[in-house]
Amino acid sequence: MSGSPLAPKARKIDLESAVQGGFDILHGAIEELESLQFEADPIYDSTADGLAATSDGQQFKVKSAFQNILYDVYDNDGGTAVFYRSRPSISGLDEKADQTEVDAIQASVDVIDSALELSDVLPGVADIVASSDDSAVASYTFADGSVVDVLNPAWPSREVTVHTPSVIRNMMWSWWVEPRLAQMGNRIYATGVESPATDELGALWVVQSIAGGAWERVSIGTVREVSEGFVDDHDDSAIMLDPSPGAKAPLRIIQRDHSETLSHTRQWVSETSDIRNIGDAAFISTTTDWSYTQGFYEPGDPERIFVLGRRGSNDGGNWYLLVSNDGGEFYREFPLLSFDYGYVKMFPARNGSGLHLVCYVNPSAAVPSTIAHLVLSWTGTLSNIATGTVAADVFDPAYTPVDPIVEGYEVHAPASGNELRLMDAVEVSLNRVHVLYAEWPDGDTDSGYYSLAVLNTSSPGVTDYADIALHGNGIEAGGASDYISGGCIIGDLALCLAHWDETTDVGTISTYRYGGGTWTEAEIETAQGRKLFRPICVQKVSWDGSEIVHDLGTTLLYLRGKGANGGYTDFYVHATDAVAIDTEDF
Repeated sequence: MSGSPLAPKARKIDLESAVQGGFDILHGAIEELESLQFEADPIYDSTADGLAATSDGQQFKVKSAFQNILYDVYDNDGGTAVFYRSRPSISGLDEKADQTEVDAIQASVDVIDSALELSDVLPGVADIVASSDDSAVASYTFADGSVVDVLNPAWPSREVTVHTPSVIRNMMWSWWVEPRLAQMGNRIYATGVESPATDELGALWVVQSIAGGAWERVSIGTVREVSEGFVDDHDDSAIMLDPSPGAKAPLRIIQRDHSETLSHTRQWVSETSDIRNIGDAAFISTTTDWSYTQGFYEPGDPERIFVLGRRGSNDGGNWYLLVSNDGGEFYREFPLLSFDYGYVKMFPARNGSGLHLVCYVNPSAAVPSTIAHLVLSWTGTLSNIATGTVAADVFDPAYTPVDPIVEGYEVHAPASGNELRLMDAVEVSLNRVHVLYAEWPDGDTDSGYYSLAVLNTSSPGVTDYADIALHGNGIEAGGASDYISGGCIIGDLALCLAHWDETTDVGTISTYRYGGGTWTEAEIETAQGRKLFRPICVQKVSWDGSEIVHDLGTTLLYLRGKGANGGYTDFYVHATDAVAIDTEDF
């Protein structure tokens, strides 16, 4: 392909692998000690007794009325007992199928690939009638009587925990990692970092939807943030789905860890669409201080992969591409953009030509930023939709990274003295790029608002829609920061927005739909003493017969804080759960 780079062979770094392995062992040992301590805790007669003996966020055990269950485990969620899982008794384990029965089950099911649609229950997803994961085989029975298997016993099988109903415990994600929530068929996947982390080590979570509105979760590794002593949400991972026929890796995870001692880029893949089959991590880049992973396949050629990320801190940070031409076996690195305090949202163009780049500069920079737009083609051309080519070939060794705020098409410029934050950007329909942002007078989010701009990329122009008041101060403890609760785009002229009122300690999250010149609000949740923030809408990934297609789905996740400071002090200190809803219900 013209303009395509040749990717050199990646080298495995034994020292970093050994260090990471040591951290993984330490994290496992910590979890084992915590498990032993929990086993020594008393088994209570009732949930009321368990709640009385524990604090918010702790777990407790309750006697079960069933002979085959030793005890049930509950979370103390703000004084409410939320069922987590059951521990079977020895007799219950004895009654599980022996290997002969497991083999018989395996022989009776069809192994399906990622291109087939699953019908797991989740907000916005159709029902199935039964499911079973009692063995190495996870089988699902559909309403038509068919049974399918989504786990390949020949691959590694990671231990899973189950989270229900529609709440994923102790999870946090970054605003600048994409995709974080994706759907293939009727199975939905999400990624996040552990919240709160233990002893400076935090798990990297991957979750998938299962029957009954629940989620299965696995840990694929750990992250460590040495300089601050906490796990940073920047270390979140991107989840990439390949629905093409015969895909080598239907499920791919890419993560960049920008701690001071373990700066690297890791990749995990699965040959099935089940997270339990995710293999071991492989280093694909050892360049230091990366963060904000964003990855996508070329729609018509999924062997080609573009992964974007920022190298360096706010001041002087540049954005680079890792490019693979062979399905993720090897990657080559290319500089792309250069602008201080810069942030980028990358997402696929609906016409398949390339990737949209929506960029802005953080409010902490000395000069207020505009929001600007560029298009990066799959052959390496960088363009302004109004003025044409900005760079003919970003893969050319002579290419010098450009400043997108200077070279890009202006989507929005803040009023004099105002600050803004880019919240979300997506091409909702062909040539209609929705851009959601928040704007307020300097240091006064109380007077701020959310706003939506729609960019027409075929006949360049921007349509602005009525502002929505931003209720309350910044989300950080004390309201001292311009971090806010945030929002996302859920459809054509449709948004999900969150607010935090520090004077009343009330968090709210709602959908807003535009029509007749006004926005109509539908409240999702109001929570006293809990911050509700960072909603994300699922990206549906499908194969249309010739290429990968991205659409917005109806499942949405948002974060619900718990404990001190409403669950969020700053991006290093947070205690949050993820909550799933169907936007069509609001």
